[in-house]
Amino acid sequence: MTRYSFAILAAAICLSGCGSSTLSTSGTTAVRTGITGNWQLAFLPTGAPAGATGAAFGVYFTQTENNVIGILVSQDAYPMCWPTGEPPCNFPFGDLNPEFVGTVDANGNIVLNSVPDTGGGGTFSISASSTDDTTLSGTYSATLVTTSPAGTWTAQGTVSGNTIGTLNGSYSGTLKSQETGNTIGVTTTLSQTSSPDSSGELEVSGSANFTGSTCFASATVPKPGGLLGIQLVIDFVPTNSSTTTIIMSGTLSQDTKTIAVGYIVNNSVGATNACGSDYGSGTLTLQ
Repeated sequence: MTRYSFAILAAAICLSGCGSSTLSTSGTTAVRTGITGNWQLAFLPTGAPAGATGAAFGVYFTQTENNVIGILVSQDAYPMCWPTGEPPCNFPFGDLNPEFVGTVDANGNIVLNSVPDTGGGGTFSISASSTDDTTLSGTYSATLVTTSPAGTWTAQGTVSGNTIGTLNGSYSGTLKSQETGNTIGVTTTLSQTSSPDSSGELEVSGSANFTGSTCFASATVPKPGGLLGIQLVIDFVPTNSSTTTIIMSGTLSQDTKTIAVGYIVNNSVGATNACGSDYGSGTLTLQ
């Protein structure tokens, strides 16, 4: 599939009047701090049906003095197709250039641009504002010029977003198996890094204890999981079975006090004495 990257020409996010913000001075230029953090954004196209939630994205904005960077990551799956004579079916979000650089001023106005690449011609702009550093709202517009099929495609709509709290603490809850109907108790300790990795995601480590399972009683996280926006994915490996993986994917509340999770138990091919396959869901609550 031919990919087209959008250049984010102007993303103006006004975060003025921020209760958690402070003003600092970089040389002779005053800047507002408080932009740094994990954000959940939603883009809703004009004409979307009532009740639609829009395209979901997570981004961790990092502010250094008056500079802001972030990598926007889609949390939706877009179809990879190109209908004849129509806009690409993943337009405008599926091929969005995700790397942003920009600046912030003393009033909390920030302007972001995607990092240029060698992709096709297109623009994507955002203009939004907020009364504090925890929410934003505004509009976006996108234009893509293609040669095959020949055409100029445009899209516009609204953008909204909010910051997500820090994931750090002990969570407990129950998981119900869709295979057996059994209920498994879970207590897990999770901790995120203070800054994202090279892909723009926060890394999450932890451990877990289980009750009511005939297969495993405890598990660790050999490889950190990923967190961005409200989406969390983490792999637990039972201490008594290195050939088994418990994959948990979760959706956090804005204050990170609850996590709605789904789980899948996978086993290595040819493994002996491994746990049986299983899947289910549940809710974990911060203790």
